[in-house]
Amino acid sequence: MQLEFVSGPFWQRTHPGGNYTANKGYETRVPQVLPPLLSTNTQGNQAAGDGVIEVGQGGSMSETSIKLIPYGTAASGVVGIQIVGWRPTNLQIGPALWVPVLLATYSVTLAASGCIGVAGSDLGTSNFFGVTYTMTGGPLFTSTASSGTLNPAVAVTPDWYHVSPGGTAQAGMIHQRTFGFRFIEVMLNTTGSNTPAANCLYCKGGAI
Repeated sequence: MQLEFVSGPFWQRTHPGGNYTANKGYETRVPQVLPPLLSTNTQGNQAAGDGVIEVGQGGSMSETSIKLIPYGTAASGVVGIQIVGWRPTNLQIGPALWVPVLLATYSVTLAASGCIGVAGSDLGTSNFFGVTYTMTGGPLFTSTASSGTLNPAVAVTPDWYHVSPGGTAQAGMIHQRTFGFRFIEVMLNTTGSNTPAANCLYCKGGAI
């Protein structure tokens, strides 16, 4: 069966309940019986399930990737992001156990000016978009290999990368591979002296 790769037409919010507001480090994610969308409200989130994106389609298909653009309410603020994949067991012994896997960690610096929301729109002028992106944890992947060589130590992953323009005028983006996980959780952590309340725009990126 051939499936077409399609992209979600709209940006949505990873934290629809409201901006994340804590500066206390990432939540610890351990196996649990409850599905991640039903998890108890966590510190810094405004509603239970904030940050959890359902990427599976009835358990048979899963989006191959999600795209993320962080934003926050302080110019030049720093937003930390951890991406966690959730998938349940099905051993027919007891209730399913949802097991989390940490996929990657990013640090994102917001624009000092310029790349901000627009008055009267979905996101007003107090929202600054992420412009400088660094992966600070997760597997080491490269997007190119040396011409004319075959090196198994070099992993080429065109479907997992981040765009980091820097400056103030252009928003960057994380293109995060999902590895077929049923749910992807986007955990936020705001750091530094210029601490923003933060959120992320996201859209789904394809199906396998």
